[in-house]
Amino acid sequence: MATLYTMKNIFDDIEKLKPLVKELIIAHNQDCVYIILNYTVAITKKPEVIESIILEAGGDKDMMLLTEKWEMEGLKKGLKKGYIKSILNLIKLKFQPNPEELQRIENKLLSFEDEEKFEEVLKIVATADSFEEIKNKIL
Repeated sequence: MATLYTMKNIFDDIEKLKPLVKELIIAHNQDCVYIILNYTVAITKKPEVIESIILEAGGDKDMMLLTEKWEMEGLKKGLKKGYIKSILNLIKLKFQPNPEELQRIENKLLSFEDEEKFEEVLKIVATADSFEEIKNKIL
């Protein structure tokens, strides 16, 4: 119910969330707190306001867990971008493919989430003798 309330009132005064967040922290309902706060930050793009609401509501411990979660998500996204950039740069350097072919490879890479898969693709690209070989193994 709290999540629906947040979604409904997200564009109103964000201060209205304080009592709700405090109640959830007191009730130790962390899953609900995370859903509400992740959604609120995604929509408002104001993590500092959310942080102050949590701290005022007495959720120092919850704030630490939430910021760690956001940090890990950010690191994961950054790592994914780094792998994709490295793989595409290596393909360009070795084979100079046309932009359309390179875009197909990039689209496939964007679907990967697993670090091991990126490592595997990096090895395929590094050891490939032709761009056709890369396409056959990746696409």
